[in-house]
Amino acid sequence: MFLRSPIPFPDVPLETKERMRLRCPRDHVADALTSGTTSNNSFTFEIRDVIRAKSNTFSQVFSGHVVDSKGRASVLHCLKLFDERIFSIRSCPTDDSAEEGLQWNPPHERLSVWKMAEDLARNEEAAYSRLAGFQGGILSHCYGLHHFILPGNYRCTGLIMEMIYDIHVSGENFKPFSKAEHKEIARHAMRVLRYGQILQTDWHPKQILIPRRESSNKPLNLVFIDFAFSEQHIDISFSPLGQDLYKCRFIFMEATGDWGMVEDQWFPQDQHEW
Repeated sequence: MFLRSPIPFPDVPLETKERMRLRCPRDHVADALTSGTTSNNSFTFEIRDVIRAKSNTFSQVFSGHVVDSKGRASVLHCLKLFDERIFSIRSCPTDDSAEEGLQWNPPHERLSVWKMAEDLARNEEAAYSRLAGFQGGILSHCYGLHHFILPGNYRCTGLIMEMIYDIHVSGENFKPFSKAEHKEIARHAMRVLRYGQILQTDWHPKQILIPRRESSNKPLNLVFIDFAFSEQHIDISFSPLGQDLYKCRFIFMEATGDWGMVEDQWFPQDQHEW
């Protein structure tokens, strides 16, 4: 069984709950088709488009529909597959990685830190489960971890999630938030992760999505994705969460050029965030 945090989830402050509004409801058809509550427990994911599919990556992402044996289909969703056949296995430093100070383990030690597909998928599912009350808000809706049979009878682990039409904070169409919006969105969203004891170990800009708005009158939202390498803090006597907050804050500072937001816009951690 995958290790999950035993620490009770403290009540999130009201001001954060009010800001973490629901973007969209769950797709009850997808829930029924993926939970085994229909007459046939099996289903198919019909791929409509490729979002990301390339070698030397830990996951492949597709858009499509969940369909049962009777042809009943969900709305468009996202499938994230973890296929070990095309995982990135680096055997020696490249010139770029050497400059960054990265060193890869020698061959005889490489499997000691190797993440298997099942580990990554269960890692991600555990984070969505821990933060279930915030799905459809700062997280996409997750419709569970499943095993898929690919061509060639290859068994692959994956997750079905809400399809989000978005830009990420490093995208060329990203328009920096105002300072007030930084405070309302980014800091409150990070507070939820910290209250949930979720440690994102590999922050990068493409993990922070800005869902498109149908009109300028609708409030801005933010969605965190990609928890395959996340960890759940299990020891209340020691926490590395402070470093996690700094990394996320740095991404926004770099994307907006607002280097003063460390002192001016981010309220301090409370007792549940250390």
